[in-house]
Formats: sequence, C-alpha cells, structure tokens
Amino acid sequence: MSNDYGSNPYAQQPAPQQVPPPPVAPQGPNPYAQNPQAPQAPYPPDPNAQAPYAQNPYGQNPYGQQSPYHQNPYGQNPYGQPQGAPTGEARCRFCGGFPAVRATVRGHQGMIVLMRFMSLKGPFCRDCGIAAHRDMTTKTMWQGWWSYCSWVIAPLTILYNLIPRSKFNKLDKPQTGFRPPMNPGKPIFERPGAFVAILPVALVVVIIIQAARG
Repeated sequence: MSNDYGSNPYAQQPAPQQVPPPPVAPQGPNPYAQNPQAPQAPYPPDPNAQAPYAQNPYGQNPYGQQSPYHQNPYGQNPYGQPQGAPTGEARCRFCGGFPAVRATVRGHQGMIVLMRFMSLKGPFCRDCGIAAHRDMTTKTMWQGWWSYCSWVIAPLTILYNLIPRSKFNKLDKPQTGFRPPMNPGKPIFERPGAFVAILPVALVVVIIIQAARG
C-alpha cells in the first residue's frame, strides 16, 4: 500500500558503508631498524698497540704506570725521608740529617716575680743538638737568676743539660739532610752572656763567708 504523501520518513534506512583510511607512509628512517654495519678502517689495527682508555679511565693512569707528577721536579722532597737514610731511623727535626737522637734541651728565665721554663725537643743530629745546648744553656746562665726561686732552678737546669749534651757528643757527623745543620757557634764560656753567671755565684760566696764570720 503506497502512501499518498511520499515515503515514510520513519522507515529504517540502511547504514552507510565505512571505508578504511588509507595507509600512512612512515616519515624518516625507522628508529627501531638495525643499524648498518660500520665501515671498517682502511688499515688493520696494530696488535701491540694499547688504547689509553681501554680499561677504566679512573682506575688506571692513561699516561703510564707512573704519573709525571709523582716525582718532585725540584729535587729531594724536603718533607719526606732523606735519600740514603735507613728506614725507621730517627732524623733531626731541624735539618733532616741522620744519625739523630731523641733528647730535650731545657732553659730557665727568672723575671723577679715570675719565672719561665723553656724546652726544645728533638730528635737532634750532632750539630743541631750542640747548637741548641749552647744557646739554651747560655741564656739560662744570664737570664735564669732574677727570681726568688731561680737561684736553685737555674743551676739544676744547667746540670740537666749535660745529659743530652753527652748524647750529642757520641753521634757522627750528620748526613743527607734537606737543609744544612745549624752552626754550633762558639763554646759556652767564650760567649759574653756566660760571664753574667759569675755575679750571682760571687754574691752567694760573699754571703756564705759573711755568715761564717759572724
């Protein structure tokens, strides 16, 4: 039965057919494709050559087994062990020479009310030890009397310094130091400061004589 007014607008219409989209060509080279084989070198590699960074560059020095900065370009290391010194042997703290002995040289200074105790520790070689003994003993002989207790302390200090001095006299001439040893200088009784000690000693003798007389 036909409709006088045309076709039924509510009738079911056939679904339109879907057309698949055309394939898209890839842009540029495929990043996941395998790289072509790298061209070989025109010369065969040397089997005896060693690449400087073949191993861990942070573990092995690429410049060789020994660093060019390992040795001191200016000669002997002044803070290390002198060349030729026996291992474990004491060295002088002032010149680095050997043989050396451990000792302490002392001095005393009286300042009327106050007093000062001085000391100089080793090790000393022969020349540096004798120089320290002469210097400290001479200072004690003219500075160590001017306090109320220095009359006793100064003579004891001078006698004590004879112990390290005997050790210095037994040593041989120092060798192989990073600087020349100290100059011992003049003997103690050839220095003007040593004669100052005669004054307090003479004063003590006069006091003893006067006390004995009356």
